[in-house]
Amino acid sequence: MIVFAWPFAAGRGHALPSSQLLSIGKAATIQTIRRCSIAPARAAVAASMSTTTTTTNSNNNNNGLHVHFLDLRGSGLSILERLLLEECLLRQEDKKTDDHHLRNWIIAGTHEAHPHRYLQLQTTFSPKATSTAEIDLPIQNKGSAIVLGLGGKPHELLNTQLVQQDGCMCIKRFTGGGTVVLDADSIWTTLIFRPKEQKQEDSSVSEQQSLPELFPRPIMEWTSQILFDPLFESLGQKDEQQRVKSGNPKQNDRLQKTLVLDTKSCAVENTGRMIQLARNQQTSTTDGRNNHDNNDESQPQQMPKFSLRENDYVLDEHWKMGGNAQSITKQGWLHHTSFLWDYQEYNMQYLTLPHKRPTYRQDRSHSDFLIKLCQAYPHLSKQEFVTTLLQVAEAQPLFETVTRVKWRDALDLVGGPVGLQQWFEQKSRTRILKDLQ
Repeated sequence: MIVFAWPFAAGRGHALPSSQLLSIGKAATIQTIRRCSIAPARAAVAASMSTTTTTTNSNNNNNGLHVHFLDLRGSGLSILERLLLEECLLRQEDKKTDDHHLRNWIIAGTHEAHPHRYLQLQTTFSPKATSTAEIDLPIQNKGSAIVLGLGGKPHELLNTQLVQQDGCMCIKRFTGGGTVVLDADSIWTTLIFRPKEQKQEDSSVSEQQSLPELFPRPIMEWTSQILFDPLFESLGQKDEQQRVKSGNPKQNDRLQKTLVLDTKSCAVENTGRMIQLARNQQTSTTDGRNNHDNNDESQPQQMPKFSLRENDYVLDEHWKMGGNAQSITKQGWLHHTSFLWDYQEYNMQYLTLPHKRPTYRQDRSHSDFLIKLCQAYPHLSKQEFVTTLLQVAEAQPLFETVTRVKWRDALDLVGGPVGLQQWFEQKSRTRILKDLQ
């Protein structure tokens, strides 16, 4: 029998004495730790969430969407736990307790593969051994995890020999899409929206305010338009402001050098010529052709252009920096993205060139196909990315309110650590792969 306890400030799984409760802080919410029933705690958390920070958008007509923003930075949740939490928020329904299944969510954060903060696994992950000597092979890559789409086949998508050698955790998630290698430098965003929440019966709601059709492409186009296009425009403006403030050289010249030095092939075409990420209309090469840069460094620099190309988020129509996947259910739809703020070149060796790949990728390797956001926006940080996402959401006219939710409250909505464990063991479609064949 496994016993679960939720760690708090003064102990593990025990109520705090009243004298210690006062030291938690003015913003702390006093909650009763559930012993037998999860439902009462959910109701209590639903009530306490009304006291969190809510931004009301004055630019809409009071017929917009109500959105909850969940920042998971600092939560300590692992990659697997993050997947379980968002799957549970999408699918789990309990009409007898509260209406959390009707909430719209924007979730953002960074996560590592190990350790799991709450999840209890019966065995330590170890890929299927090919020989007796490999059975006790230690995990060498604890900071990363390989995450495959629901229909992904490991033997086709992975360099299984290297994955087994390193003992890198492989997870099959509950959504479709391709295969990614995630670590603490990957920024996750997740959007969960409910068609029922929208006030479609109100004729004053314009067509532009409506949620997208329940198909992947309309969902990707909608999320690009309302969130990610303005997000990357804002990031570009902030990066340029910081560049000018710091007195750094012109962005185009500096970025070209960064691409050459920091990664082995992000800026190299198959022909071997150096190219720079286009911040102007013309792409320039090292031989000087088509170079129409304005040498006046006092002029604003054109930022990398965000766009949705096929199923990917790309910069300047060429460099992928975000992969997408969806899950569409009767409770609503989920769209999540892994943005490559940075990545380890070594980890790309885990992935093979997939048979089914975007047309614009052609036969480019992963290192020729991807771009690190830390290179495109060198004066910003991962923290600024998430902060800007919140600012964009709060300024979006489509959203009537944006309520910031504490991650512990969101976890309680799915039953806390106990509920997360039960979901993993009984209902989740997200699972660890132990057989890579």
